[in-house]
Amino acid sequence: MSVTNLIDQPVEQYDEEEPLGLSKYASALTDFIVDCETPITIGIQGDWGVGKTSLLNMVDDQLVPKPKTTPVIYFNTWQYAQLDQEDHLTVAMLHDIVRRIEDLRSAPPSAREKAGEMMKNVGKMAANMGNQMVKNKVGIDAKKAMEETETNGEMTPGFLQVVNMMVDYKQQFRELVEAFMEDKIEGSRFVIMIDDLDRIRPARALDLLSSVKNFLDVPHCVFVLAVDYSVIQRGVEEKLGSDERKQHGKSYFDKIIQVPFNMPVSSYQVDEYAMSLLGWTWDEEGEKYVRSEDADEDDLYLNRHVKIKRRTAREIENLVCTTVGKNPRSIKRAVNYYGLLSRVFDTNNGHERARRRNIRTDRSWQSLYLELMFGFACFQLSYPELFEHFLRDPSPQRLHKLQDLDHLDRLSATEKIAERVSDIEDVKSDITAFFDQLVDILDDDEDEEWEVTADEFKPVLDVIRDTNLAGGTGGDVWDQIGAMVEEVADRAGTGEEELDEIREALSFLEHSKWGHPLHVEAKDSGTHSFNLYWHEEPVGAISSIQGNPLRFYVAPDSEESFLESLSEASEEYVEVVGESHYGKGSVRVHLRDLVDLNRNQGQGVLKEIHEIIVN
Repeated sequence: MSVTNLIDQPVEQYDEEEPLGLSKYASALTDFIVDCETPITIGIQGDWGVGKTSLLNMVDDQLVPKPKTTPVIYFNTWQYAQLDQEDHLTVAMLHDIVRRIEDLRSAPPSAREKAGEMMKNVGKMAANMGNQMVKNKVGIDAKKAMEETETNGEMTPGFLQVVNMMVDYKQQFRELVEAFMEDKIEGSRFVIMIDDLDRIRPARALDLLSSVKNFLDVPHCVFVLAVDYSVIQRGVEEKLGSDERKQHGKSYFDKIIQVPFNMPVSSYQVDEYAMSLLGWTWDEEGEKYVRSEDADEDDLYLNRHVKIKRRTAREIENLVCTTVGKNPRSIKRAVNYYGLLSRVFDTNNGHERARRRNIRTDRSWQSLYLELMFGFACFQLSYPELFEHFLRDPSPQRLHKLQDLDHLDRLSATEKIAERVSDIEDVKSDITAFFDQLVDILDDDEDEEWEVTADEFKPVLDVIRDTNLAGGTGGDVWDQIGAMVEEVADRAGTGEEELDEIREALSFLEHSKWGHPLHVEAKDSGTHSFNLYWHEEPVGAISSIQGNPLRFYVAPDSEESFLESLSEASEEYVEVVGESHYGKGSVRVHLRDLVDLNRNQGQGVLKEIHEIIVN
């Protein structure tokens, strides 16, 4: 299993350790199907992607060894819609169910003979479905269709033939089922599963469900339908109008579905499910997550972790639930996106820089960067409008503002989200909860205040830069700058002690505002220099000469105005030198002198210079 290539496939068989926690519901549903009175129709309700097919497959697998004869016939509506046969789904279903009964090894000769006769009748019925009125009525109520046609005076021989066939069909199907059960033990039943109804037009889904009720609802049959209540509602509206939906939508549903079963989404074990997709499994004895046995060797974080604490899994669960929600299909999509980001991060040498980062919380750097990357993957997929807003100025200040509901109300990004969601108030609560969790992940547990400092926020900037989430400069550009500086220093015979100081000064610059991927972009400008740009305008340069392998220049519009705007304390660290050097900029910043200051003071000077140059 690879976290970068999760295929969207349902669970294929019963698994007691299935990470979502569906196994207990599958067992309960299986027991009910075996013991319930027949005929009965069970509706498995849930949104698209919440695991309805997985639950059907688990039930199917559990029914096989039961002592009563419970053959399962599975009908997938989607395959017929794909073949442009949606208008004939009812006939296709009737034919397929009878054919499956005929093919069963346990079918006695009398049942096989009866099934053969019925398939011929279904074929004749399909051949006579050219009349559009009949096509529209099929699957709802054949007797009602006949009455309406008599009233309208539009009865045709072809129509009568189809209606008569459909009126007789239920009796024929009853006889077929009785013939099949004649040598079976008491209590045996057919289980007919109909799946993917939410992938076809609601009106066609309604036709199909009505056909089950009108033509197949006979003793010994249990129908298990994967369908959501909203499909019935939309089907009624599509066929009969919105007024009919409001007045009778629920009665249609109650007439077709005797036992509604809601997918237990609220009870899903999201932490274990998400961790299993990421390649981890819970070790009860060790009380930690350990690498899954079937995880691929090339999964980046799997190679760098030894264990993951339960707390990390809970935090990942919170990040998931406040963004993509508990829909398994959406969670898989987020994990796949995370896998891609992780590989981009590694390509840009992000892991090496992250490993050297001084993480001030009690978590490992691996856990911190995993949570940040996965969290951003979830958030960007769910709220791209707000993610773009965050990327315009990622900072601790903006992070904390996004914890505030009142602040969200003032953002145009929130207005855009409101246009596509049903309940913006719930969404805003989820968004603030997401950033609450992000703050909790970043914040040093020893701090008295729940606040992210500039140092604690740096891993966020690492992730943005080295995953290219902002579409700006990747970390590899700074590696190229470092390689340029070291090459020149090596040719000049620079000693190791001085080279370490140069490396420290370059790292100091990279992790300042000047190295921020959204504030400044570095581009190779030729031999011995990289120019720095802000919104495609040159704002400075980094260059190397043998006498000084690391020089940093800034390019103010006016040197005089720049010096006037600079604080007195910062003036001693800059020098007007003109442009007789490699790269853009007429003012040199004495970078190595800034490193000798208190870190906050040195970074403060670089921030001040940055604000004057770019504003």
